[in-house]
Amino acid sequence: MAPKVALITGTNSGIGLHTAVQLCQAGYITYASVRSLSKAGALKKAAAAAGVANLLKIIEMDVGSDESVATVVNGLLSETDNVINVAIANAGYADFAPPEVASVAAFKSNMNVNFYGVVRLANAVLPAMRAARRGRFIATSSVVGLMGTPMKPVYVSTKFALEGYVESMAASYASVGIHFSLVEPGPVASEFMANSTGNVEAAPAELRSVANAYHTAFLRVMADPLPAEECAKYFLRAATDERPHLRYMAYEAMAPALGVKYSDLTGDKTLAVLTSISVPPTETSGGCE
Repeated sequence: MAPKVALITGTNSGIGLHTAVQLCQAGYITYASVRSLSKAGALKKAAAAAGVANLLKIIEMDVGSDESVATVVNGLLSETDNVINVAIANAGYADFAPPEVASVAAFKSNMNVNFYGVVRLANAVLPAMRAARRGRFIATSSVVGLMGTPMKPVYVSTKFALEGYVESMAASYASVGIHFSLVEPGPVASEFMANSTGNVEAAPAELRSVANAYHTAFLRVMADPLPAEECAKYFLRAATDERPHLRYMAYEAMAPALGVKYSDLTGDKTLAVLTSISVPPTETSGGCE
């Protein structure tokens, strides 16, 4: 049998790096994309240490560019005789600009990578998968794509858009053997926070207490992150499970809150959960119950 082929974006560090290495360990010829080849040093070292450098092919691709994605994927397919078994859209970043401070330009920029970058990749790989009547497309979402956590309107919006897109695509392509999955990380030990933009302290004065309370809660959660190599295992499951799920929850602590949301058609209980996270006790009067 010919070796299986995987493509994953955003692999210079963190989740993407470890997922690329684990795909190689599972026997996939893995095309790992980075925005700049100069940032691939850690990935090369990790693959060498794992003894899988022979299966790793590092490529340069900018998911924010139509031309870059189309050109690189076409080149990959020409090397693999039009075969691609797994595509993982992992590249992304977070703009944490608070409400009112977040400009339309900030939304466009973050959407261009986190959402449109996924659409570009899907549009590039799906024709080959459809012709083969098989394939898996996996995207890195977030628990904030399932519940609109406070003070992050830009980043939350990108992940909510991604959730709807992948869910729709999963239903659309199920009959032709193409599976779509989302991995839902919570706090992960990676360079994600260091690469984020925006400052919650820039929130309007009337929202400052909410911003500070939520930021304190956020830092408390981030104090116990999941190791990136452990998070990567969820992507490997989505790539190799006989019957892959639509969603892989990598942060099970979110399950109770999500259980409230998805059984609450009015949204009132959901808002109560969210405000309990972000509003100091002295300011909860008049809130939802």
